Amino acid sequence: DFGQNNAKSDTPGKPAAQASFRANAPHEDLRLPQAGSIERAFTRGRVRFIVTDGRSHKSPDTGGSASTALGADQREWVKRELLAARAMPWTVLTSGVPWISRFGSDTWAGYAAE
Repeated sequence: DFGQNNAKSDTPGKPAAQASFRANAPHEDLRLPQAGSIERAFTRGRVRFIVTDGRSHKSPDTGGSASTALGADQREWVKRELLAARAMPWTVLTSGVPWISRFGSDTWAGYAAE
């Protein structure tokens, strides 16, 4: 997660925030560290964790049928991860962006693509 609530792909300071996360926050291996994204997936015991990056590729505008929080590439990666995780007893899909919230638009509700 980076920036203020409702941060999107065009948020000023995005590269600096992502670099700080990669350098300072404990995390598992990132899927595409060279691209700046912070999504990742890892296994602990019998549980597969899929952690999405709901800000780095988020559309600047919500509400349209093409609006996206994940971006096409990450969305396809999540689908592949979920299919592969069917072999695991447990799968946890999580996001730094709230699934639902009563505060503003910083939720998944405005992103029809997902």
